[in-house]
Amino acid sequence: AQPKVPKWRCQIFFAIETFEVLVRIFVGGYFLFFGFNGFFHWLAIPPSHPKMAKFVAALEETKFILPVVKSIEIFSGVLLLIGIWIPFAIALLAPVIFVIVSSQLILNYRLGFSPAFFCGVPYSILVVLHSEKFAFLFR
Repeated sequence: AQPKVPKWRCQIFFAIETFEVLVRIFVGGYFLFFGFNGFFHWLAIPPSHPKMAKFVAALEETKFILPVVKSIEIFSGVLLLIGIWIPFAIALLAPVIFVIVSSQLILNYRLGFSPAFFCGVPYSILVVLHSEKFAFLFR
């Protein structure tokens, strides 16, 4: 016979699972909204540091990079919201998160803490919660 699992362990597991779903929905919704915002411009981008403005203008000028990045954001957001291929969605978002966080902190250092925080921290929590799926990369 299997030993009985203590009730507190089940409660902790349920709390972690619920937390993961909430973080996943937040990250998925964030990237789905801002991915579509890149195409439809519902929300105006606030003024930023001149270096950051030049960087964004250069990305827009290519007419290729931003649509690809925004499409990746939309696709990954949908996967996270639906709850399928979660490790794949996390891996797809890794370079996007890196560019968002690093460009905000380096090029937009006076105003960039908020965007870096609101997408970097929840994404990092998702990575930690799904770290067993990526463990093979570090063996």
